Amino acid sequence: MKLLFSVLTLSIIAEIINLLYILVQKKELQKKLVIASIVLAMLWSINAAKYEYRFAIGSKEGVYIKELGGNSRVLGNDLLNTRIFLQDDQFFATYSSGQEVLSNIFQPSGTDYIIHVLGDKEREDYLSSFKNGNFKYTATIREDYTSWELWVLRANWFFYRELYRNWHPIYANRYEMYWERNENDTDNVILDGYTVNVVNINETTKKLIVSCNRNISGIADVFVDYATNKKNNLFSKLIFRCDVKISNTDANLTAKEKEKKNQIIFVEHRQNAYQFE
Repeated sequence: MKLLFSVLTLSIIAEIINLLYILVQKKELQKKLVIASIVLAMLWSINAAKYEYRFAIGSKEGVYIKELGGNSRVLGNDLLNTRIFLQDDQFFATYSSGQEVLSNIFQPSGTDYIIHVLGDKEREDYLSSFKNGNFKYTATIREDYTSWELWVLRANWFFYRELYRNWHPIYANRYEMYWERNENDTDNVILDGYTVNVVNINETTKKLIVSCNRNISGIADVFVDYATNKKNNLFSKLIFRCDVKISNTDANLTAKEKEKKNQIIFVEHRQNAYQFE
C-alpha cells in the first residue's frame, strides 16, 4: 500500500513538472514571467533601500555595542556594566546571551540553553562541567525578570540543587543573577531547626508543610516516597493508571510572609555584595 501511494505521488509530481515545462515553452508566457520577475525585484530593492535610508539618517536608539555590530535598545547598559563587573573572568550561564559575545567565550558545557539538556547522560555531563569547570561565576535568569525562570528551576532541579548548595549571589543586572562559589568548602544547607508535616486535606489530597525556625529565604529540597491506590468503586476499575499531581502553594503563609516571599532576599555574609542598577 505504501509503495502504491509513493508511485502515485511521484506520478502526480512528474505530471505537474511536465505541465509547467510545456507552459514555459510558450514565448508569451516567458515574457510575462520575465516582466513579473523584474517588477518583484524592483519592489524588493525599493523596500530594502527605504529601510536602509531610514537607518542611515534616523536617530540611533539604544546603546551601541561594537561586538554585536549595532545598537541594543533594551539591555545594552546591562551588558556593558556586566562586562565591567566580570573583568574578563569566565562564567557559566544557564542561558547564553550577548554577554558571551562581549566576553568572547562559549558556554563551558557546550549547551547554550539549559532546557536543551535532555536525558540522564546529558544531565550528568552538564552537571560535571558545572562542578569541575574553570570559571569564576555562574549566571542565571532573574525570577523577577521573567516567570519562565521559575519553571526552568523546577524542571532542572538537578542543576539548581548544586547551585543553591555551594554558590551565593554576588551581582545582578536587570535580567541576570551572577553567583560566586562559597569559600572554604562551606555550603548553604540547614541540617536542623526545621519541621516537616503532612496535613490531610481530603481523601485524595495531602499538604506537605516545611517550616523553619530561622529568618531565612531558601528552598526545601524534599524527597517524597509515596504510593497511589485506586478507590474501591466501579468507576475506578475503569482507570488504567494512577497519576500524582504536585503543586507548590503559599496558602499557609501570612500576608507579611507572602510580601517577603515576593522580594528577592538573599542572606549574604558580605555587605554590598549584591548590586542593582
